[in-house]
Amino acid sequence: MSTVKVYSQDRIDVQDLIDQQITSQIFQKFVNEINEQPEIARFDDVYYYIFKYKGLDFLFDNSDAVKCVFLYSESVDNHRQFQSKLPLGLTFSDTRKDVEKKLGPPDRNDGNGVINFYSVWNRYGITITYKDVSQDNMMNRVNHIALNKR
Repeated sequence: MSTVKVYSQDRIDVQDLIDQQITSQIFQKFVNEINEQPEIARFDDVYYYIFKYKGLDFLFDNSDAVKCVFLYSESVDNHRQFQSKLPLGLTFSDTRKDVEKKLGPPDRNDGNGVINFYSVWNRYGITITYKDVSQDNMMNRVNHIALNKR
């Protein structure tokens, strides 16, 4: 299994933050480097730390553990584009065809023409959501990337 590496300035692998408590030293160190106050969105069973200027969100469960990290392209959900290196040689200008060439066939595709089309690679702990709903458009570009537990 290949390891996804997305680093902050001091080389913390963002995916290593998955399952970390919000109060953990590694998470606090990472967030302190961001130098942006998060917007917090709360729901019944989860909440988000939203860093729009950094193009980065964290999803937490009610036990205060990080469950997912979202990396955004420019203007998606009013975010600036995530500026650090993306995992696995990906770029936000990649098309679906480019992504599948880099990562191989996904384990699952979905979207059903209602929500944006997305692909899941369980072996990398990565989900890529594309710009539009088309299931057939191989030129569909990366909208955002979700990093999950590997």
